[in-house]
Amino acid sequence: MRRLSTFCIFSLVGIVLASSVAAQRSSDRIRRWDKNNDRVLSRAEFPEQVRNRFDVLDTNGDGKVTQAEFDAFELARRNRTDRPETTENRRSASASRLKPTHANVAYGDHEKQKFDLWLAKTDNGEPTPLVIYIHGGGFRGGDKSAGNQPIDQYLDQGISFASINYRLSDVGTYPIMMHDAARCLQTIRSRAAEWNLDADRIACYGGSAGAGISLWLAFHDDLAQPDSDDPIARQSTRIVAAGTTGGQSTYDMPTFREWFGIPDLPPHPAIYAFYGIEEESDWETERVKKMMIDASPINHLTRDDPPVFMVYGSGNVPVHRDSNPGLWVHHALLGIKLKEAMDKLGIECSVTWNGNPSKRYDDIHAFLIEKVRGESDRKPQRRDTSANTRPTSRQRGRVKASGEFYAPPAMEELVPSPLKIGDRAPDFTLPQSDGGGPIALSQFQGKKPVVLVFGSITCSPFRDKVTQVFDIQRKYADKAQFLMVYIREAHPESTIMFPGEGRESVLKKFTQTDSLLARIQNAQSCTALLKVPFPLLVDAEDNGTLADYGAWPNRLVVVSKDGRIAWDSGQGPRGFQPGKLESWLQDNLR
Repeated sequence: MRRLSTFCIFSLVGIVLASSVAAQRSSDRIRRWDKNNDRVLSRAEFPEQVRNRFDVLDTNGDGKVTQAEFDAFELARRNRTDRPETTENRRSASASRLKPTHANVAYGDHEKQKFDLWLAKTDNGEPTPLVIYIHGGGFRGGDKSAGNQPIDQYLDQGISFASINYRLSDVGTYPIMMHDAARCLQTIRSRAAEWNLDADRIACYGGSAGAGISLWLAFHDDLAQPDSDDPIARQSTRIVAAGTTGGQSTYDMPTFREWFGIPDLPPHPAIYAFYGIEEESDWETERVKKMMIDASPINHLTRDDPPVFMVYGSGNVPVHRDSNPGLWVHHALLGIKLKEAMDKLGIECSVTWNGNPSKRYDDIHAFLIEKVRGESDRKPQRRDTSANTRPTSRQRGRVKASGEFYAPPAMEELVPSPLKIGDRAPDFTLPQSDGGGPIALSQFQGKKPVVLVFGSITCSPFRDKVTQVFDIQRKYADKAQFLMVYIREAHPESTIMFPGEGRESVLKKFTQTDSLLARIQNAQSCTALLKVPFPLLVDAEDNGTLADYGAWPNRLVVVSKDGRIAWDSGQGPRGFQPGKLESWLQDNLR
């Protein structure tokens, strides 16, 4: 025992010394090679004889090598030299060369609008979560080759992985980069059933520009167009988590200058093409001012946004007017400011840098794995309703630029389902919203299975996803009866945009219904907006059907021909997964 303890102590000392030696070695090199004293190395500052190693050290693709990146490289190289080759080493090394299951999948016509996809396998055949990597490069370079991303780590956990390209600033200005990433996400979601992906458990992460795109997707209002003729455009662009390395929470030059306290801080060179700046006077135009505000992820933050994990190479180090732009554009202060805003809204946000690790997660990948697998045991954070980081209306819900307003959910309506698979489905007889005769569930017994779709127009995730159910109904209309049951509003007091006459649009407010007539009127609006292709029934004012099925705020249930619960999606909005419904129908209605 004493010999073993002594051996362990010497091993630990060896590890510490190795780390110290690696750090000292990289620190010496940075001091020798750093010509402009900005504490990071550009490609030009690397000696010509080792310049071919720049891309290997620049792990986040931001065009700069930091002390932390150099330390990690030196220590990893020493570990590879000192450690005997093992099966695990070989497996990990080969994983970095894994070929995608699907390579260069197009999501648009441009050569850059492509992605690679690595599909994970699960023992039970359940759809897998997905993590999407978005490369960096100042919006003017970079590639989806995924570098040294730990793809195998995700696949081993039953999580699929994608890496995407997007059009760069040589093609166009903001927002094409963000919109490309959103379109790619929508394309993947539209093929979720084909690839056995869980469309509701998708996260994004990236470095530098890719980090900014990930944050923008995380905070921006959903870009889905429920009434579009394009099935891809109807898909949601919302994600469950975002991770960043060297990420920017703002792209607004006045905000950069305010945060760093430098009124004349020169813009980063990459930002000129990002906004299409040709002359210095362009900075004062309304076009550019509006773009800077809209491009900044923090300006879209609201309390219903997902958690974030941010990594920086160094802490809150001083910035001066003459500092290399690569220092302040990847500065930890950008994460600290975002965390302050997210803390006020009660949203989880971790900001880490070299010497300030997370107390909960080993790294960014552990964070993403937990979030997409839904394994977080974190209790909901208390939300400060007095927070004034956004306009007052945002404190009460989500406001879109169009004027639409989504009020907080009426959580008092949440009722768990008392039903289990195989239970007798509670019968009901409900009126149709269009004035047609009442429909009873039992009238289909012995004829067809029935797909019950519960929801209301004020539930934004429901509106985003229910159009997928419409597509499924068109495939299985001859094998199953689809019925939508309109229930109590999920977000009463919400205001939604409706198409008007000609090109005009109108805003319509929806209050909580206290009578059957009022609910029928809301259901009719739902039909008009979403174009529901099958009977829309209306739950009675006593909410009996809602209670029988635990249907609030939305739910999918399949009732077999013999009148029993055959499949249940679980509580929405998370449980409302049309992809899983289609998989069940494919397996059981052949």
